[in-house]
Amino acid sequence: GEIMLKLKRAGTNLSFMILGFLMAFVGVTKPDSAAAAINDIKEKVAFGTKNSPVEVYFVSDWFCPSCKKVEPLINKLYPEIKSKVVFYFVDYPIHKKSMNFSPYNLAFMINDKTHYFKARHALGELAGKTDSPNDEDVVKIAKKEGLNFKELSFLDVKTGMEFFDKIVDKYDLKSTPTIIITNPRKNSVVKLEGRDEISEEKVLN
Repeated sequence: GEIMLKLKRAGTNLSFMILGFLMAFVGVTKPDSAAAAINDIKEKVAFGTKNSPVEVYFVSDWFCPSCKKVEPLINKLYPEIKSKVVFYFVDYPIHKKSMNFSPYNLAFMINDKTHYFKARHALGELAGKTDSPNDEDVVKIAKKEGLNFKELSFLDVKTGMEFFDKIVDKYDLKSTPTIIITNPRKNSVVKLEGRDEISEEKVLN
């Protein structure tokens, strides 16, 4: 009986050890898997030269008048810098209904990079007509413009929006439009905020 009691106590202690290990493992695994998912979506939405140490983020809102005025500059600059940088378009919903466009924006970024600028322009025009687009609206403009629209899974949309939020938080952004130019290897960051600060010369420099 005494031996069995000792074995029982040892078994209980072992059970608690295993339970503690499992809880610690789950606690570590969840953040790791979330970080891996964000890194994966970051890879999918990247434009330009993916092995470049220089990262450029254009942060905008679908209902921001100043953002619309900066868009032509982005269209002009991208062909000049795409061989030198990895480029990202980041939605920062200053206007909350801008979030209605993020799933479609992400879908075009991931599934139709070749025609993304055309898709971006079409979504911008749609934002001028409605603040609550639906699949039918987007399918219609995709057919009209010859775009490849394929709906993303909920998980991809959620992760994509988490990636956007991560950039906004990391660089302490407060407004749109903003361009972030960073070289993580050199720990250098240049932040150009507002239409008056964003210029061709500053971006190229």
